Parts: sequence; C-alpha cells; structure tokens
Amino acid sequence: SLDYELLVVCTRTDGALAGDARRLGDVKVLHTWSGWDPRIRPRLERVLRAYRPAVVHSLMFGFDYPVNVAAKRAEIPVVLSSRRQLAHWKKPRHVRLQRKANRLVDAIVANMRAVAEFAREQEQGDPNLYRVVHNGVDAARFQSDADRESVRRRFEIPYHTKVVGMVANFGHEKDHALFVEIATEVARRRPDVHFVLVGTGPLREQIEDALVDRGVSDQVTILRTVAELPDLYRLMTIFLLCSRSE
Repeated sequence: SLDYELLVVCTRTDGALAGDARRLGDVKVLHTWSGWDPRIRPRLERVLRAYRPAVVHSLMFGFDYPVNVAAKRAEIPVVLSSRRQLAHWKKPRHVRLQRKANRLVDAIVANMRAVAEFAREQEQGDPNLYRVVHNGVDAARFQSDADRESVRRRFEIPYHTKVVGMVANFGHEKDHALFVEIATEVARRRPDVHFVLVGTGPLREQIEDALVDRGVSDQVTILRTVAELPDLYRLMTIFLLCSRSE
C-alpha cells in the first residue's frame, strides 16, 4: 500500500465526522459563511501552499470553483471533483459556475454510473473527464450475532412480526413521505409487519404526525440510535430506502 497523509479542509464548520477524520489525518476549518463566501479561495490557497498536497479532491461542495482556483494557483499537480447525487436542485447559474469549475479539474469522480451520466448531461462536460468509483462499504462493521428476540425486547418491537426498516436522516431528499405511503398500504394488508425508522432530522415530527393520521403509528417504531445499527439490521427482514436523488 502507498504511504500518504490526509488533510481534510472544511469550508464552514468541522461537522459531526471531524473526530473520525482526525484519526486519519489533520482537519482545517476555514470558518466561512457559505459556499459563496469570497474568502474561501484565499484562505484555502494559504492552506494548500503550506501543506503542498499532491492531490486536491473537492467533495460534495456544489460550488467548487473557488476550491479549484485555489488548487491551481497553489500549483497542486492533480485536482479532482466529485458528484454524489442527481443534482436536480441546481439552477442555471449553478450549472454555469460548475462548467467553469470543470475547466480546472483533471477528473470528475462519481459514485455510480447514473450520477456520472446525469452530471455529464447537465454540465455538458467532456465525457473523458468523468469516472465512476463505487462507494466502498465495510460489511463486517454491520454484522451482529445478537439474539433477535433480545433485540426485539430492547426496542419494544412486537414478536413474530416481519420487520421493514429504513435508516436515514429526516430530510426532504430521503422521502420519508413515500415510506409512510408504503407503510400505510402494507399495514392494511399485513398486520404481521412492523416498520422501524432510524434517524433524526427536521422532518421527524412531521412524519410522526403523518403516521398517526394514517392510523399506522402502532405498527411503526422510530428510533434515534445509530450505535446499535448492526443489531437492528440483523432484525430487519427488508431494508427500504426511499431517497429521491441518491
């Protein structure tokens, strides 16, 4: 394997994953106020000139033009950009800026072919720029030998039910409303099915109210925990993900 050093640069705050990142390398925070903040480029350029990385990879930024400019001005040998979603939300001005940013990169990495094709069409980019590198998942981290019945007792999930689960933050892009529609339809036909939602987020209370309105809240358990995900995955008969753009 190759030896390397990792530097993570956050434009605003360091976020929930900063602890994990610091176990792998250094973390720098630019303390800017948004993706449009003009201070991003000069602050990042100073960091890059100090660290002299071989590769700069902008990830899930959306407005990576100042990052790419800073990398080029700091004479970084390789500049990569990422696409991780079907970005229907981008307005014409965002796409124009993205096309401008693309002139400064050596490659654009997407995590699936559909994302690469969508980005290439949206950005009218050079097909040779786009690469697909699938997400890697360490399946061993999600294995559990826990007794299923003890997991049911722990989370008060009824015995002798089939468990349909979804793990996602309660945001618009995850489309929990579709989950509610599915749960409502299945619950009418299959009283032996129980649903489990795991996550937090701004729409949690709205989804809880919708389940009550549909009369299926007794067949749904909503949990905040992520520390015990392996045990919950072991309990699930079916895992369902309703994301609109991922």
